[in-house]
Amino acid sequence: MNRRIAALHLARRFPDFDSLAAHMGKRPDTLRKELTGVDGYKWGVDDEELLISLCLAAKVPNHLAPVTAAAVNAGALLIPLPPDQGANGPTFKCLADAAHEFGLFMASAAESLSDGKVSLTELREVERQFGELVSKGQTCVASMCAMHEAGKPAYLRGSVVARSHE
Repeated sequence: MNRRIAALHLARRFPDFDSLAAHMGKRPDTLRKELTGVDGYKWGVDDEELLISLCLAAKVPNHLAPVTAAAVNAGALLIPLPPDQGANGPTFKCLADAAHEFGLFMASAAESLSDGKVSLTELREVERQFGELVSKGQTCVASMCAMHEAGKPAYLRGSVVARSHE
């Protein structure tokens, strides 16, 4: 499935198509033509971004379908973050960094395996990438531990007993 078709299916799931078109600053027939690929009508990434935002606000399921389709078609992986990052933004940045590192590790491993042999240089590169991935993961866990500790009552902070029984 391509991203335009995924966007078409997403728009059809929106509670009121005419309202969606109005929010996008388009007439319903124009939006339909753009989404169905009628000659002379273009569906752009700015339109797609707005559609995704409107569908997210309306709680339409699978609102990331168009960008997920693009990622899959490019041989990539899209990992959505939870919607409300609030004060926990740095932790979500850790998750994003770890996901990026995972992608680099997977690309390195796949490239090494592509010819059916693994050279010493390729093995070292995969090991290095894996080390970076583990490091990013440990940073995320440390950040989450800090958040956990901060949420405890003062008399329990730093308590090994309290930590092991939660």
